[in-house]
Amino acid sequence: MSPAPKTTLLFHTRNRPSFLLRALDNFNRSGPRSDIDVVVLDASTEELFHIFQKVLAQRNFDFKVKILRSTPSTPLRARFRDALETIDTPFVVLAADDDIYFFDWMAEAVALLESEPSIGTVYGHVLSFQLEEFVPYGSLTKYYIRTRRNPPVHWLEAPAAADRLLETGDGVNGHVVTGWYALQRTSQLRETVRIATEIDLQSELFEYLLVFCQATMGRTRMLDRIVLARQEDPGRQHPTPDPSAAQLSLEQLMELCADFLVEREGIAQVEAERIVDRFFAGPRRQLHRAHARRHLRRLANKLPFLRTIWTGLMGRPRSPADQSVAAYPDPRLPSIPSIDREHPAVKRVEEIVSPGSETDSVSAAA
Repeated sequence: MSPAPKTTLLFHTRNRPSFLLRALDNFNRSGPRSDIDVVVLDASTEELFHIFQKVLAQRNFDFKVKILRSTPSTPLRARFRDALETIDTPFVVLAADDDIYFFDWMAEAVALLESEPSIGTVYGHVLSFQLEEFVPYGSLTKYYIRTRRNPPVHWLEAPAAADRLLETGDGVNGHVVTGWYALQRTSQLRETVRIATEIDLQSELFEYLLVFCQATMGRTRMLDRIVLARQEDPGRQHPTPDPSAAQLSLEQLMELCADFLVEREGIAQVEAERIVDRFFAGPRRQLHRAHARRHLRRLANKLPFLRTIWTGLMGRPRSPADQSVAAYPDPRLPSIPSIDREHPAVKRVEEIVSPGSETDSVSAAA
């Protein structure tokens, strides 16, 4: 009898059946795995969900996929809440449909979490890559490991939660989301979702709460391993939330997070508010900047001469302040690995994204 699974691989997807099927095919190629459950949170349209179901039925996977269906308008917090009601593994990995996960590091991460209760999150290096187009299969054109955006550059091993939060909100390196690229304790995600549900948190702010809870509830360990490959879409534009609604939601979130520090960590109210204010200073600025960029982009699209100015501004050299954080900043973290075309992770990605029969079945179903 196989031992009970310890980890759930939780895919969140919307309107991208081909990417999701590539991710599931990749998991299937990793061999029979009794240690990992697979759950799919699908918020696609009815038409695309049926395409996914039809093609999935043609696959002969060596594992079972639990599919949880929701509408495209279902908030992220509600989707995770529904998923957590079905998950009974002590650890969880949040997986985007366009990422390619490697699995040989997860047993090491689980063993680490089981042996060190003070650690709540384990992650590693992230290999970024691009194809000729943002499609699941094609020719590999670029591959690189970013020095500061993904994975996070913060060293989050300090014993005290306050120190980890101050490190994360240092005002220099910015917030980066460990949670999407890591293995974490399911209990941490439950607490994150509980807080988000309590205040009906906007989906655009969920990532900041995730970082806050991870830094508060446990230390974060970085392995000297490449844990996943992240496909980047150079043309993607992130949606900008309405600043007034987001500001109200952020204020509620900050108040709840301060109370969380007081109750959980025994931090004085004034000090808790100071830590939270510093932690969320970056998100506040980013909301306003993103809103301003959205309006500028709209104007630039309407007026050609403004488009020229916009392109010039966005393409200008980085300021000294930006350049100062471009390097990998903390010697306590594992150094960036050297990669080339022959690196096992690059070769693995190239093997997975090479055009094959998988795409034909999706096209036929469509």
